[in-house]
Amino acid sequence: MIGIFSTHCEFFWRSIVNFMALAPKKPTQHNQSTHCEFTQDMVRQPDVNKAVDSVTKCLLKAADIAIPKSSGNLPRLYKPWWNENCKAAKKAQRRAWDKFRRYPTTANHIAFKRAKSLFRKIRRQSKNGSFQKYVGSIQGHLSSKRMWEKVRTILGTNTFYHGISFLQTNGQLVSHTKGIANTLGSAFANVSSGDSYSQTFIHYKKQQEKRRIDFNTLTSLAYNVDFSLHELRRAIRSSHPTTPGPDGIHYDMLKNLSTKSLGLLLILFNRIWNEHVFPMAWNRAIVIPILKPGKNPEDPSSYRPIALTSCLYKTLERMINARLIHVLEEKKLLTEFQCGFRYGRSTMDNILNLETAIRDAFITKKHLVSMELFIIFHPWADKNGFFFSLQKTTCIHFCKVRGLHPVPVILLKDAAIPVVPVIKFLGILFDSKLTFRPHISHLKKKCIQSLNILKVLSNTTWGCKSSTLLKIYKFFSVVLSKLDYGSVIYGSAARSVVQQLDTVHHQGLRLASGAFRTFPVQSLYVLTGEPCLKLRRERFSLKYYFKIKQNPSHPSYERVMKPIFGQFYEKKVSFIPSFGHRMRPLLENFNLKNIDILPKHDEPPPWRSRNVLTIDDFHKLPKSTTAPSVYIQEFYYHRQKFERYGTVFTDGSKFGDHVGSAVVFSHIVISRTLNKHCSVFPSEIFAIYTALRAIRLLSQKKWIIYTDSQSCIEAILNASRQSHPLVLSTVKLYFKLQDRNFDILFCWIPGHVGITGNDEADAAAKAASSNVETFVPFQDIDQVLKQTILIKWQHIWDLELNNKLHSIQPSTAGFQPNNLNRRMSVKLARLRLGHTYFTHKHLLYADPAPNCSSCSTIISVRHILCECPKYRVLRRKYFGKSYPDLRDILGEPYNANVFSFVHDINFIHSI
Repeated sequence: MIGIFSTHCEFFWRSIVNFMALAPKKPTQHNQSTHCEFTQDMVRQPDVNKAVDSVTKCLLKAADIAIPKSSGNLPRLYKPWWNENCKAAKKAQRRAWDKFRRYPTTANHIAFKRAKSLFRKIRRQSKNGSFQKYVGSIQGHLSSKRMWEKVRTILGTNTFYHGISFLQTNGQLVSHTKGIANTLGSAFANVSSGDSYSQTFIHYKKQQEKRRIDFNTLTSLAYNVDFSLHELRRAIRSSHPTTPGPDGIHYDMLKNLSTKSLGLLLILFNRIWNEHVFPMAWNRAIVIPILKPGKNPEDPSSYRPIALTSCLYKTLERMINARLIHVLEEKKLLTEFQCGFRYGRSTMDNILNLETAIRDAFITKKHLVSMELFIIFHPWADKNGFFFSLQKTTCIHFCKVRGLHPVPVILLKDAAIPVVPVIKFLGILFDSKLTFRPHISHLKKKCIQSLNILKVLSNTTWGCKSSTLLKIYKFFSVVLSKLDYGSVIYGSAARSVVQQLDTVHHQGLRLASGAFRTFPVQSLYVLTGEPCLKLRRERFSLKYYFKIKQNPSHPSYERVMKPIFGQFYEKKVSFIPSFGHRMRPLLENFNLKNIDILPKHDEPPPWRSRNVLTIDDFHKLPKSTTAPSVYIQEFYYHRQKFERYGTVFTDGSKFGDHVGSAVVFSHIVISRTLNKHCSVFPSEIFAIYTALRAIRLLSQKKWIIYTDSQSCIEAILNASRQSHPLVLSTVKLYFKLQDRNFDILFCWIPGHVGITGNDEADAAAKAASSNVETFVPFQDIDQVLKQTILIKWQHIWDLELNNKLHSIQPSTAGFQPNNLNRRMSVKLARLRLGHTYFTHKHLLYADPAPNCSSCSTIISVRHILCECPKYRVLRRKYFGKSYPDLRDILGEPYNANVFSFVHDINFIHSI
């Protein structure tokens, strides 16, 4: 297949604008599928290129009708929060000003002031609503850079990037558009050329290219069959709304195609697959130069090319790639140490391998890198066309030797590789002693800089809700996600070192909640509902441990599950143990040592027909408006229609620590007890899996499996590699039974409406007490870890009996988000914590604590709100009691009259 970087690439040169910051326009759209209908004549033209061209034109024609185009022009100063209300309020303000300017009367002046105030209020509300909507629409992580861009856009200070003004090459200045495009094209071509290849590789390359590769085979291989509609739909569903290629086809156009058009598009793809003809139109790509971070924008080599190819081509490529990956994984053609671009693997796998190898080498005093390795590198690089750059190659000597000692001398093409004390590997800084002190210092500095965005937002009137700030801090790639990355590795550092990051965490929570520095950190955790970093590291470490445990083919499986040098680490406390040893005390403390993780399963081959048969006879009757007798009568009619099919009822239940699963045949009941850590879904799907295993042993071929779990049926219909292991096991067994001519249907029925078989299965699942299954799916482990960490956190909080917040909220559940503005939300938080400016400013100024003038006791929040006799009448007015309980005022939910009370006693501005 021809690659995208061919001779037919063109440069797309226009102003490159950050469209992320723009509010997407929502024009009235018509149903595209009614305007785009492919025909047999289109896709079956003798020439594949003409067929692709016809399909492309049909899609674009339908898109022109159904999807109105925007001009693409930006206003001079774009404000995404500006709407019709702002426009009308601004117009009213100008009208009032014009009237006051012509007739400067007192009434007109008041009217102008009123219109101006109203416009200011509407503008503030619009900014707030725009930012809240933007934050709520973000899925997954967002970089702090893009968050800053959004903030600057709302503030009206964002400057969009409008392309490259000029370049410098060979001492000459290039400023015209065509010259810039040609200069960048030459730079990209030089990088991709073979000028840097060694003569050995050039000779080897020429010899290999003379050999013709014959892709034809007489053997019928399963992965060479025609693509199915399931594969096409899956490829389109997994696509993202990226920029279209030269043909202008967007993924959203493909997602809105009718079933008929998808079928004809599949015929076209299968023609390309079988005829081995690659469309010429797909050879073209739009290449956009993107400036590398921190590079000189005037240097052509500072840009990296981004190629935009046809979405049709990428859809077919995604279908082919899914088959290729499945074959590689199934036949184990990839080494277990390959973690990049593999599902279920991450950079943390490589980082853990390196850390474990170094820590074990500290004990055995073995050399991880020898001179023989570099002797092997050179011929390997020459043969495979690689080149080791001396400027980008460094050496680090890991050792525990103190004092001065000679560093290794390693030559690369007769030049010594520089030895450095710290090196970055996949985002983690490794120092020669493996203390992770440089990494933690660097991480702290970077996170403190990222906190600036919270400082800006906490001082605005449009984006400063405490719940929003906390969401930005916790869920987006601003601070907390940076602290989490690699925490399972650098968390092994000394306590005094890793505690440096706690100040970052505390500062972020204070900015989000508006708390003072004098607040106790344990109160801060409960107020925001966010535990300390130590508990987060323990949770992520245990989760990563169980992730390795569920996959025996993981490269670190043996070193983590069966760690070595245990006795040495017990005797030498100065040596930090490897990850496997570090997890053992955590597993014992949390009572998780004996949990068996359900191994992960591979999904069925992508080319396998996903013909899962279901019956949809009961969805037409909403359960909320349908009487049980109607369901029973409908089930009776249903059974008359399928009387030739045997019946199997499945159900699962969970209450307390009991998790049961049951299968009911007409002659037998099978029940199982699952691990108490399992959720309801595993019990439901395990019942279906058990039913299929029982059916496999019976002679009857026609069966209907009844379940009251719609989620299980949907999971079976949409099974993929991300699915639950039990779902994949169920789907695999179902397909095997289909191959043996079993006719098995799935049918959803409403639960607890009097259908006999379903009620029997429900009772059997609740009463299951034997045949215990000890496994726990990995999908349920995270919830188990969350509950375990919460229990430990609650135990820590229970010891804080003298804490002011503990009397108001004895649980670590925290408080629900409120609808107060930033100012009132901060005041409420400070009252709950018991630390206000008036009551605790003496700690900052080294003054004595303030005393109450009426009762000569130290002033506190409790004293003001509940005890001081001076405000007894006002307390009865607002709280109904002269001496109310502080928990009734500031607890969950809080008493809204507290703000009126502190306002009347002139305390609200001292909070």
